[in-house]
Amino acid sequence: MILSYFGKQFKANYNFSKIEVLKPNENQKILEIENYLMKNLTNHFIGIEELAKQFYISPTKLKADFKSTFGVSIYQYYLAKQMILAHQLISEKNILVKDVAAMLCYDNVSKFIIAYKNHFGFSPSENL
Repeated sequence: MILSYFGKQFKANYNFSKIEVLKPNENQKILEIENYLMKNLTNHFIGIEELAKQFYISPTKLKADFKSTFGVSIYQYYLAKQMILAHQLISEKNILVKDVAAMLCYDNVSKFIIAYKNHFGFSPSENL
């Protein structure tokens, strides 16, 4: 699976410095949600409501705890991790931009390129 190859790179980007502010059982739930997001980077983002329902937490608490743990919203975190994966696939595996866009569930390659450029400050083709 794609993520097993990139697992080490992703772990280097985790921000566990703030995680102690939550209670141990809250830490575990947020880490489970983060793990779920990491395993589903190649799927559409299911949304806060659905995540909250799957992990038996209120959407408000989920948003607050996730942001206090990782410093960004759940969706910003998800998009950032998708872009890191995209960058690695394009630069290290030489996978075509259109194929990476499709892998990450972008219906439109142009939208993927815009998201990539917004994240990194350069387009995928400038990366090569």
